[in-house]
Amino acid sequence: MGIKGFNKFMDDEDKRIGIYEDFNIYNKNIIIDGCGLVYLLYFKRNIPYEFGGDYSQYATVVRKYFETLMKFKITPIVVFNGCYGNSADESEKHMQRHKTRLNHINNYLNKKIHSSFTPINHYEVFKDILLEKRIAHVQCDYGGDEKIAALATHYKCPVLAEDSDFYIYDLPYGIIRFSHLDDALKVEEEIKTNTMMCKIYKVAKFQNKYFIKDKRNLSLFAALVGNDYVNFTYFKYFYGIKNWSKDHRFNDVLIWLKNKTFAESNNEVLKIYKGNKSIKNKIEYVIKNYEFQLAEGERLSSILEGINSNDSERIFEKSKIKTNCSTTNKKTLPKELVVAFHKGCISSTLLNIITTHESFLHAQIEAFSKPNSSSYSCSRYIRKITYSILSQHEPGSFEIHKNNCLREIIEHDWSNQRVFLKLCSKLEIGGLEKNIPKLSDIYETQTNYRDFLSAVLGVDENFLQGIQNNLQLLFGSIIYWLLKSEPKPTKDFLSALLICIIYYQIKENNLRENAADGKETEDMETLPTRVAENLNKYLQKPERTQPTNVKRIIGNYCQLQTCIWSVGALNSLLKRPFDSSKLCEYLNGTMLYNLTMKLESGSNSESLVRTFFRGEVAARLFELYMNKINTKIQANYFEGA
Repeated sequence: MGIKGFNKFMDDEDKRIGIYEDFNIYNKNIIIDGCGLVYLLYFKRNIPYEFGGDYSQYATVVRKYFETLMKFKITPIVVFNGCYGNSADESEKHMQRHKTRLNHINNYLNKKIHSSFTPINHYEVFKDILLEKRIAHVQCDYGGDEKIAALATHYKCPVLAEDSDFYIYDLPYGIIRFSHLDDALKVEEEIKTNTMMCKIYKVAKFQNKYFIKDKRNLSLFAALVGNDYVNFTYFKYFYGIKNWSKDHRFNDVLIWLKNKTFAESNNEVLKIYKGNKSIKNKIEYVIKNYEFQLAEGERLSSILEGINSNDSERIFEKSKIKTNCSTTNKKTLPKELVVAFHKGCISSTLLNIITTHESFLHAQIEAFSKPNSSSYSCSRYIRKITYSILSQHEPGSFEIHKNNCLREIIEHDWSNQRVFLKLCSKLEIGGLEKNIPKLSDIYETQTNYRDFLSAVLGVDENFLQGIQNNLQLLFGSIIYWLLKSEPKPTKDFLSALLICIIYYQIKENNLRENAADGKETEDMETLPTRVAENLNKYLQKPERTQPTNVKRIIGNYCQLQTCIWSVGALNSLLKRPFDSSKLCEYLNGTMLYNLTMKLESGSNSESLVRTFFRGEVAARLFELYMNKINTKIQANYFEGA
């Protein structure tokens, strides 16, 4: 986000007067804006999103990106945003981002313009690769930009980002744009020892070029031209007096700021508005958001070192997540939760529930037979349980706790509707009424919540037996989705899903021989080749699609994904009684669409499945999974679906 259009302005100015410098990034540390990189890698590498998300391809791109950095001995440190604050300005900023995403999706569905948007589980896939590659990363308490600036200053290294807000921060070691580093990586066809040249921006050079005497004037510049926190039209009266135009506002404001002190320029704005408090507060808020404390860099570095050494005490002592719970009720969050949050194991979405009691649901490509329905409807019960756990913490004052914490959660759904969810006080499982655990129950005891989560999903140990550990949570999510989905998927869609899962098991050499039940099996070494020959073509984007079928199939996939995300979030909150499923090894929207269409067009889909696998073990594993699922759904489940 940042200052819309400013990146292009700076590139144009570089061609005119030279804004950037050459920089050798070889063998350097670099602080990475994680939220920006998550998004850019999905779209700068043209990964399909039209069919709900191709996670396997995304994982390959992320993996290759970091491997390339490490070839040049670049040490990345990835920083993610945390919770958003509960101020009116923060709420408005996130509401605008939510609306922007919804508009992009609506434009795409209505074929008005080409739009791009990330699928719901892309963050989880990105973080899985960070763990796989042992890339240092940390999740901040709140917004990440000022923390990134502080950490870069602490480590005396540049920031890698595309957000134009970083032009405004006082970063003594500079900022490298993602696009500029990409250009440099493409030029380097071979690894050249001791060199890896790219462009870097340093604020001091920019100040000299435009005669900006006071760095605070850069923050005032950001407010006047428009950023995440204020639209430039907010100052349209000032623009009118100065005879500034929308199209030339960057240059006009920079010329106006030439050789002025901050007091002079700020007072001139306020004088025109006759001391208007709203204008004054807006300017002060923007300026504050471009400031950072050097102590934050030291604090985050200690958290990073604590994460890498698994020193939980060190992490907690250096980091107090301040939430409504801890500040209003004078209670801090459990230490293990704080540590898990900074590690990125707990989604910031969950902590937002504590800080604001609001959740902006990540909108997907949706098309439903019923108006005002949402793919998130089928997973709502899972989220209600999660919200109830987050709200049931130790109260400092019962009255304050009751009024501030034990109240409805507001979800902003795909149609921009506000859904009010009442908390679950009790949960009925198998006819037995059990209390939903408190945060303190989870993090201050050794209780294992595997049975609790299994019961919520509608599975038991008998069902899970024979399913390898890293797939059990995925299959629990599938059962929950089948029981709650509306409209229901077709049997061919379910078959296509199981084929995807088995395909990636074979590809990743994760196929277990116990699928053969002790019987003689074919040569396991040739199985991946045979399956790849039959199924690789289904990974390719189809040249033609049938709109009605696309909407139906993607709608089913969207519902499944909301269940997978919500179940995964609850599993993390419960300290992972189930192994996490790496979705990049099992889910690919394009493949799922192509396989579903192929199965639905054939007269004998069961025969087609056997043809896909050409192998005894793979076919038997498919039957094992399908038979298990059939035990949990009604016999006529797929009739008329």
